[in-house]
Amino acid sequence: MTLKVHCIMRDALQKNIEVEQPGDWGYLGGLSELAGRSFTSVEESTGAILRLLSDQLVMRSAFLTRITPVDDRNEVIAAYNAPDGCDIPAGAVFPLAGTF
Repeated sequence: MTLKVHCIMRDALQKNIEVEQPGDWGYLGGLSELAGRSFTSVEESTGAILRLLSDQLVMRSAFLTRITPVDDRNEVIAAYNAPDGCDIPAGAVFPLAGTF
């Protein structure tokens, strides 16, 4: 596996570095691939992060939630659901006491 890094120094000097690493990079491979991608929106990048998290931890669903204890709310901001996942959609709101 080859890791490619593009560096831009303070004086605008640019340098490409390639490092050969034998074997599988495991978690770092997926994270490196994600970091090298461009996204058109926050929603697209959040979805990619949740999918990577789900894949790496072998889960069928992953969620980003906003917890507001004052309002007793747990709001799902973004969700990734693989087949047979929880199918909880983004935008769902649950009582905080019922989720913890």
